[in-house]
Amino acid sequence: MLEHKHHLPTTNDAPSSIVAVLFSQKLKDINDQIAKLQQACQNCLIVLAPIRHLPLEIFSAIFTETLSPEDLTTLQVKGPLSLLKYKEAKRWLGRSAELPKTLVVQNVAPDPWLKDYWSKNSSQTELRAWNNLQWLDLTFSSWGKKEEDNPKDSIFRHLPLVTTFALELPSYCNGEDCSLVFHLSPNFLCNLTHLTLWCNWDKSKIMGTLQHCMNLESLKLDFCSTLEEYLAQTPSTWLDALQSSGIHLVKLRRMDPVGILQDTVEIALRYIKASALEELDLDFESEGQGRGSIVVECGCRRRLEALSRCLDVEDIAKATNPLP
Repeated sequence: MLEHKHHLPTTNDAPSSIVAVLFSQKLKDINDQIAKLQQACQNCLIVLAPIRHLPLEIFSAIFTETLSPEDLTTLQVKGPLSLLKYKEAKRWLGRSAELPKTLVVQNVAPDPWLKDYWSKNSSQTELRAWNNLQWLDLTFSSWGKKEEDNPKDSIFRHLPLVTTFALELPSYCNGEDCSLVFHLSPNFLCNLTHLTLWCNWDKSKIMGTLQHCMNLESLKLDFCSTLEEYLAQTPSTWLDALQSSGIHLVKLRRMDPVGILQDTVEIALRYIKASALEELDLDFESEGQGRGSIVVECGCRRRLEALSRCLDVEDIAKATNPLP
């Protein structure tokens, strides 16, 4: 209809109300088209901008200087942590002044290339961004034979001094774990107040780790599901020697030992002395041959306030008899 009104812009004639509405709508359509063209033009300028030729390291320096740390506390690296992903993570971390308070890394597999790269390129000064991390959760999907024989080469040697730590190691049975070793530094363990450990490897490795956790307030040990023949093995000489002194966790308030057999849980508690324990949550699928009192073993009977365990009537009497 506007085709018949093309003469109006060249005259002083006043438009009718209908014509005014038509021209207003036409003007709106033109403005919409202009906005789309401007956005398309802006996109082309972004792609062709000279700044795109700058290295990412320069961007990192710019972001670090111009943005506050609160604006740079999100990190997401999809997929397994490999050498390629580590470089990607390091590049992203370089853009931030600090890490978020919580970091979860899953599907980790020890990678010799990653370990070699880390040892050659990671110094303590480069890891300052870890300092504010308080909670760390690591899940390993596999673990190579004799992967961590040397503590100096341990994949855990650069861990920040977090207070809450969860470590899930792959489950092995039939003695497959005999050559498997992991090393956590005494300083790292001493700083922990909350520890969760999923591991069914040789019990001496687990107990050896706990020796340095003197500031723990909460502990969960999950021994995972393994074969009964393996779990029922006689404790090693090393563990027998440790039993005389015990592992004293004087600040421990809550403990959750989990195992497929009662014997396994009792063996672990035989070495842990927690005089300040207030809450004990026991979880095992079937009983073994041992009938020792778990409450007496861990030395907490005068402070214990909560005991959680699935029992029949006879076992309830045995478990509560040592309590004051």
